[in-house]
Amino acid sequence: MLEKKIYDWLLKKYNPSTANARKANCLNVSSYEGELDEHFEKDACRSLLEKLSYSTDDENHNRPAKHKIPINGNVKNGTATLKQAVNLYVEFRNETKNNTKEKKPKVEAVVKPKVEKVVEKPKVEAPAKPKVEKVAEKPKVEAPAKPKVEEMAVAKKEKLIEKVKKLREEMEKNSRLMNSLNAAKKYKEIDSLFKKNEKLYEKLIILKLEYDKM
Repeated sequence: MLEKKIYDWLLKKYNPSTANARKANCLNVSSYEGELDEHFEKDACRSLLEKLSYSTDDENHNRPAKHKIPINGNVKNGTATLKQAVNLYVEFRNETKNNTKEKKPKVEAVVKPKVEKVVEKPKVEAPAKPKVEKVAEKPKVEAPAKPKVEEMAVAKKEKLIEKVKKLREEMEKNSRLMNSLNAAKKYKEIDSLFKKNEKLYEKLIILKLEYDKM
């Protein structure tokens, strides 16, 4: 019999003294009726428990006990104590059996990873680049050369000065004519001509400045 194990199990229910007494009862039954382990394997101790049954009627008629275990004192009470011990043993074995029964390991189903279908993205064709026709380069039109207004004005002024100079020389040669009215008029005409041309020169200079700004 599993003495150590049943004692440890009894300690969960009773104090050490009671647990020890119940263990002793089980050993006593085993000594006279056979190993409790064998009875349990045979019929879960049913036939043994039947032997340990002793009613009040049996006591009143002074019938002998069905078991072979000697009892000092009241047969009914003594038999009931032994029967209680065997019942505890059966309870212990059933509980132990359930606890030690091999449990089939749960084989967890292998969860197949979900393979998501990759949705192919529609190919987006790049828009065709518009053909850029080469624009024919316009022929460079060279700007007409700006007339050198200043040079023209200077040249004209020099001619006028030269003309006036010659006229004055001529007037000096003909000093007699200077006194006459005609000579005076001629002088005035020359002077007026010079003044007009001088104004023209100024206009030319202004025109040149405006032309340069264009």
